[in-house]
Amino acid sequence: MFQDILNSTTHRRSSLPSGPWVMMQKWEEITFFHWPVSPNIINRFLPPGLELDTYEGDAWISIVPFNVTDVRFRGIRASVPHVKKFREVNVRTYVRCNGLSGVFFFSLDADNLMAVLGSRVATLSYFYAEMGINRSDGVIYYYCARKQRMPAVFRAMARPVGEFFSPEEGGLSEWLVERYFLWTSIKGILFRGSIHHPKWELQHAQANVTEETLAPFQVRCGRKAPLVHYAASQTTLIWMIRKEH
Repeated sequence: MFQDILNSTTHRRSSLPSGPWVMMQKWEEITFFHWPVSPNIINRFLPPGLELDTYEGDAWISIVPFNVTDVRFRGIRASVPHVKKFREVNVRTYVRCNGLSGVFFFSLDADNLMAVLGSRVATLSYFYAEMGINRSDGVIYYYCARKQRMPAVFRAMARPVGEFFSPEEGGLSEWLVERYFLWTSIKGILFRGSIHHPKWELQHAQANVTEETLAPFQVRCGRKAPLVHYAASQTTLIWMIRKEH
């Protein structure tokens, strides 16, 4: 399975990362909620060293909840005890650095404390949260309430509709989801992570976001409907996070 994933690279715009991958995760019930945002707003929240990436002049912010259902380290067949299953939601925008395009995480929330603590050691800005992801009659209900620092909540529903499709090369959907590098910042120091997975297979979705305070600024979820993509599952290989040079 892992070699099949590594052999599937034609959808990438950059080569695979150097060195061995270190972790595999399987993601399920993934919904991407995307909003266009003025570049001037997002630029105020980016750390030095990152350049905002835009699509036809628009910057974007995305909130992505999903289930993590299988976590394994390279060379170990069994799932990792205590962290093999949890729920997660990340808040991200789109950036460039040193010729690479990827995402910058404003925050990541998970409902597994061990996963949160381990990810913080790896420089990722995770928060411990109460979360729920439940499907009923074709509708997926997402809920996240952060337990640490200032309260932050995300509450939404999504109903996937239509056939699955592969994002068109050069289109907005591909630009938003086919991202294989991530950056975080700690005390002004940039760190880069790398991932790889097969090309996304997506559905459009009808959605309603009823509460959103995870983002560092108001995305006006009540005034502008998000662009929404749904994916049933994705198996992802993850490389070691390293300091950006």
